[in-house]
Formats: sequence, C-alpha cells, structure tokens
Amino acid sequence: VCEMLHVALVREKQIEVIASFKERYCQRFGPKLPVFVPESSILALQPVQQFFEFHGYYAPIPIFQQPGNLEERTRELAPPAVYRTIDYAAELPTSLAWEGTFAMTADATLNAFRFTTKNLLAILVQEQRTIDWFNQYLVLPLPTAVPVHSGDSVAVQFCYQPGASLNALADAIQFQVMGG
Repeated sequence: VCEMLHVALVREKQIEVIASFKERYCQRFGPKLPVFVPESSILALQPVQQFFEFHGYYAPIPIFQQPGNLEERTRELAPPAVYRTIDYAAELPTSLAWEGTFAMTADATLNAFRFTTKNLLAILVQEQRTIDWFNQYLVLPLPTAVPVHSGDSVAVQFCYQPGASLNALADAIQFQVMGG
C-alpha cells in the first residue's frame, strides 16, 4: 500500500517510486507482481468558472476542493473529460499528455480548469463494481480569463511529468476558444 497519490499525479513522485519498486521486485521475485492498491487511477479535466474573490481581494490561486461537494464558488462549463487511466500493474507513463475539445454548456467566463483523480482501490469483476477513493479536486487558475458562450468549443492540450509541481502543470496548459 502506497498512499503517495496526489490529484493529477502531481507534487509526489508516485509513478517514479512504483516503477522503481516494480523493477526491483521483478529482479528479485520474477515477473508476477503483487496487487497494487490502488489498482488504477482515472484522471480527468473540466473547464470551470471559479470565484477567486476572498474577503474583497481577487486572488487567482490554486484551490483544493473536497470531492463530491457542491461548490458554490465553482461553475462547471462542460462535463469532465478523462485524459488518462493509469493501471499500476501495467507499464507506467513517463509523461501525461492530452489534447481534446470541450463543448461549453453555459455563457460564462472560463478562468480555470479543475483536475480530478478517482482511484480504484479494488476492481470487483464478479460484482461488476469498483471500490473508489477520490483525491481532492484541484482548480488551477488560467493566466487570462476569457468569455465563453454556450456552444463554443474550447480546444485544450497539455503535457506534464508525473510528480511535476503545480506551476509546471499550470504552465503546460494551452487552450483556444472557438466560437460555436
């Protein structure tokens, strides 16, 4: 059991540590690995309008949110998109890259992206269900807020290293709004 997971697999060297463990374990005991807990992680991204006013001050800072809570200060602008699934028993990625498009569902201001990570602690195949644990959500402000309208498309791309800093992740995000 290795509780080194952080949302979007940033800030902690979990991929590096697990890869090293797998290599050393296989050298000593052979190719059959133990079961990893969690067995996998599902990483997703969502465009949002985030309220960054705090006691009269505008402070666009990274915000961590409790998973599953209704956040009054966050307005979802499109459904989340899964950008990567990590199977810890399989080959682990050295970078996390994604390119995709969101269809805006509201007239609003796009000023942040929210990252979510769902960890599958166990996959119960016969019961056709999983036992899940969510990391805190991460809302990263964009350098420039842009107006969007329902029906607009927002093309997004990024590439970052597992274990990267929040700043490295934020700097990796590129996006473009295309009218609907």
